[in-house]
Amino acid sequence: MSEKDIYITQHDLERLKKLVCDIARNSPGEEGSLGKLKDELSRGIVVSPKDIPENVITMNSRVLLKDVDSETTQTYWLVFPDKVNAVKNPVSILSPLGTAMIGYKVGDAFAWESPSGRKQMEVLDILYQPERVGNFNL
Repeated sequence: MSEKDIYITQHDLERLKKLVCDIARNSPGEEGSLGKLKDELSRGIVVSPKDIPENVITMNSRVLLKDVDSETTQTYWLVFPDKVNAVKNPVSILSPLGTAMIGYKVGDAFAWESPSGRKQMEVLDILYQPERVGNFNL
């Protein structure tokens, strides 16, 4: 699967870069697990929160994904690590799925490594995107 362009808001990029730096500084053993997130951030097309298309997964978005192999669907909420206990079906941006899903849009498929092997997911719908409703600072 070839990599598609992904979109990241300037606000999300700034907060994610700070998160990466904080973890690298405070938990040196975790640096290796941050590599994929750093890669995703470096390839993202950065846009203003007001200009992000409403069909793109941003931080704090609630999305409907389909597992391409099993055809099952699941709703997930992409959150910062400190918010995993605040929402239903959270996915931390630091998890492999969270890192893989940011920036993709409805209709895109992306792959990620799960404990049981490589998975491919398709973005079926964005149920909530903060920027779509004017929450530019979540």
